[in-house]
Amino acid sequence: SQCRVLEGLADDGDPLTDDFIARPCTPENLANLFVQPDPQNPVALPEGEFAIAPPVYGVWMYDPREDTQAPVVPPEDGFVVTEVVSADPRVTPPVILDAVNSFADDPDLESESAGVLSIRSVYDFDGGAVADIDALADPSVTAADARPARFLRIVKPVSMPDDDTLDFDNTAFGVSAAQGMREILGYVPIEPDGSVMVKVPANVAFSLSVLDANGRRISPRHNNWMQVRPGQLLECSGCHVANSGLSHGREEAFTSAWNGAQTAGVSYYPSTVDALFVGEVGETMAEVRARISCGTDNCSSIEPSVNMRYDDVWTDEIKAGRAPDVPFRYDYVGVDGLQTVPPTDSSCIPPIGQWSSGCRVVINYEAHVHPLWALPRPVLDDLGMPVLDQNGQPVTNTCTNCHNTVDLAGATIVPAGQLDLTDGISDLEPDHFNSYQELLATDEALTLDANGNLVTLTQVVGTDPDTGDPILQPVLVGPSMRTAGALASDQFFSRFDAGQSHDGYLSDAEKRLLAEWLDVGAQYYNDPFDAPIN
Repeated sequence: SQCRVLEGLADDGDPLTDDFIARPCTPENLANLFVQPDPQNPVALPEGEFAIAPPVYGVWMYDPREDTQAPVVPPEDGFVVTEVVSADPRVTPPVILDAVNSFADDPDLESESAGVLSIRSVYDFDGGAVADIDALADPSVTAADARPARFLRIVKPVSMPDDDTLDFDNTAFGVSAAQGMREILGYVPIEPDGSVMVKVPANVAFSLSVLDANGRRISPRHNNWMQVRPGQLLECSGCHVANSGLSHGREEAFTSAWNGAQTAGVSYYPSTVDALFVGEVGETMAEVRARISCGTDNCSSIEPSVNMRYDDVWTDEIKAGRAPDVPFRYDYVGVDGLQTVPPTDSSCIPPIGQWSSGCRVVINYEAHVHPLWALPRPVLDDLGMPVLDQNGQPVTNTCTNCHNTVDLAGATIVPAGQLDLTDGISDLEPDHFNSYQELLATDEALTLDANGNLVTLTQVVGTDPDTGDPILQPVLVGPSMRTAGALASDQFFSRFDAGQSHDGYLSDAEKRLLAEWLDVGAQYYNDPFDAPIN
């Protein structure tokens, strides 16, 4: 309301009526204001005296052109207006209906709550080829080992509950919270021309990583999330250069660097198998496989998997003049799989299970990574055969036999490589296992003193000018793993290369598990509901 004053009236003896009346704030009235002990209680206002009145509330329409206000709801004592909504009539906008299935080769997409992502070539960056795609795609020119991009990983961000739902400590993210928590939706091989067609869950945010033959990310982290609707075919020309201003490789955003097949009705190249024939000019290798597999094999070529498997389906041995590429696989379970708990549900792992839109790979350090360090492993001779003890039993070894503060006889030792992988709580972070911090954080080096006790290793960095005593400083040991990813953690992985000190110590499946965990951020937990309550 506008300024008002109250004028005291004679007491009429009726407690139900007010003994004052509202007056305008004229200069004369304002000059005779009574000092009111309680402005909100003007009942005690003496007759003939004036006091500032409490405000009243109404609704006014302000006209900025005329600088005027017009009352819409007049103010009234005893009422407070807290919210005002202006409603004006307007024409109902047209309804944009959900798209129907735009990938007709797989009519079950909508019922499976899935869509399809199609990438013409991961070697296409904003319309410029970063490799000779034609040469990479031709089996007679390039073998699989020479192709840099081999698999596509589909990654999902984990939604964080609010503190009222789940209050957990930030240490659950690990040594870095930059990536939040991540789940892996699945993997699919990248075709020789860099093309990909893969089924992805609908209505789920996801990003992509391009991997090498070891299952390690060779592309920058893709922190721009994509999403598809049930039945949608999302088509991209390729990848994008950061800050280029172009739209994330979306189809028709720019001219594709890869033209695809040149002739319809024949095999893709003179060196490829006849069964994978071109349907129309411009098809990518992934589009050819999808069209044919959807017609004969339940769209198997676009089905992702929690396992990583490569089979050479393109090379015709006679026409290409060479043998097909050697197949390989990184499985979670099976003869060549993990001997520890796999990071996904058994219903998602073939051959017993099958991928579905609800499958997730969730890697927690304590449950899935730490058990690797104490797993008994057979000791092999130079021919790769198990070494037997005097009783004919295989001799085993563990990572913690050497990466420990005590040897097998119980004597105190300096951990091999200054890396302690044993159980126990870290002295750097009590919410983490010791081995996690040893792998991913900078720590002080250890040495044995004259009495055989472990102490911090120091080095002389100067001399005290007053006493002449040496100034000592702890020797620091940097981490052997990096949250930036597996390729950035070469100090660790290189030990396991052929001919190196740890050759054969970890299986391919174990190295793949470590690589995918590092690639998504090396989190301590990737499920907030597995983390301890704060």
